[in-house]
Amino acid sequence: MAEVSLLLIGDRSRAEFREVCGAIAETGRVTAVPDVDAALRRLAGGRLTPEVVVLLQAYPAQFPAEQVERLRRAVPLARPVGLLGSWCEGEMRSGSPTPAAVRVYWHQGPPRFDRELRCLREACGGAWSLPLTATEEERLLADADRPVEQRPGLIAIHTDRFEMEDWLSAACRRRGGSTVWLRPPRPARVEGAVAAIYDGPEGGESHFDEL
Repeated sequence: MAEVSLLLIGDRSRAEFREVCGAIAETGRVTAVPDVDAALRRLAGGRLTPEVVVLLQAYPAQFPAEQVERLRRAVPLARPVGLLGSWCEGEMRSGSPTPAAVRVYWHQGPPRFDRELRCLREACGGAWSLPLTATEEERLLADADRPVEQRPGLIAIHTDRFEMEDWLSAACRRRGGSTVWLRPPRPARVEGAVAAIYDGPEGGESHFDEL
């Protein structure tokens, strides 16, 4: 079974990218370059035809839209993926998201790349197998339609919002688990849980102490 060919562009030595890049190297055939200009020079030789182009974006606007468009023209069939560092986690709110077609945050990287590269290698479908014109919503719907690994067990969900508990509980049940809601300010005591999910932004340190 042929490996997936990937072109990595950016600084792989950054702490937030090291684990992801290591995981990618184990599942694909990697060519790494420091920047877009270096990538274009390698591509101009004609011997490199990556299936996936990964932009290691450490900060917003590191890769201008014009550079990404030049990459697209150089390898029109390759799937562009933006691997986003911690400084990029608010860029959707800023109105200046990365122009890469697929967005993966650094902490999502190892499982996402493992799953999607395996699907590409085995030609078994997957969100990254969709046409390059697919929207983020279409990729999410494609992910939701795929079978998921079943992991039974009790999961405690700590949040003070019903909507959040409902969403997380539905996701856990889809994977074969059961849930219990630990609702502040007086969460129930629970024994036998295999995991806990904490809605961190809402409660602050006091809620974490409760958990």
